[in-house]
Amino acid sequence: MTPLLEQAIAEAAKLSPDQQDDFARWMLAELANMQQWNKSAEQTADSLDWFAEDTFDENQKGQP
Repeated sequence: MTPLLEQAIAEAAKLSPDQQDDFARWMLAELANMQQWNKSAEQTADSLDWFAEDTFDENQKGQP
């Protein structure tokens, strides 16, 4: 665990139990969103790679 994450967890530990649960739900939702965004970005990059390769191949063949 990084020092910054340790600091954030230590600060969250000072919150009331209800606030800690709210913070935990928020953090878990953010992590899920980050994972989904990363997956989407990876799929987009794969699609762009395919498109670029296909376009290059067509250009090499003299196709418009």
